Parts: sequence; structure tokens; C-alpha cells
Amino acid sequence: MIRLHRTSSKTAQTEARKARMASAVAMRRDGLTQQQISVELNVNVCTIQRYLKDHKGKSGPQPRAEPKPKPRMFRRHCLCCNTKIAVESPYLRMCSTCRGNARGAML
Repeated sequence: MIRLHRTSSKTAQTEARKARMASAVAMRRDGLTQQQISVELNVNVCTIQRYLKDHKGKSGPQPRAEPKPKPRMFRRHCLCCNTKIAVESPYLRMCSTCRGNARGAML
């Protein structure tokens, strides 16, 4: 049994894909719709959309957005035990110990 190297067939497939992509981009520049291009190249419309995204560089990994800044810490006194606390929300007015005790009382 004779085996062919996969690299040669993959290279041919890659070249054919690049040629289809280039012709799809050229047809799009000429004013054809994605539907018309897909009929002309005998491929799915989703494939044409992917070709056009690849051409623009919009597919693949995207740059990540900058992380959100840390929330501002509010310094307050607990309303139950009067200890100093630093909380992330302006609406928290009890320390974690008192909140845990109050949660048990609510059940």
C-alpha cells in the first residue's frame, strides 16, 4: 500500500482556500452579495462570511479588553458592633460577622 504525504495535499488545500478567499474578496469589492459569491464559488454562505472575516483579520483570537478597575473601598463603622470596616459597596453597613449573625436571624 502506497501512502502519500499529507503535507502535499494539505498544501494544495491551503492554496485552493487562499485562491477562493482572494476571489471572494475581489467579487465583494465588485459589489456582489455574499449569496451571489457563494453560488459563484459553489460554497456555503457561512464559508464566504468566514473568508471575508479572515480577510479583514476579525476571526481568530481577539485582543482582550482592559480589566475593570478595582471598586472604590468605602470606610465605615458597623451599625451593630461599631467596628471599622472597609467595604466595596456603599450599601453595606455591617461587618461580615454581624451580617452572618443577622442572616441566621432572618431564617
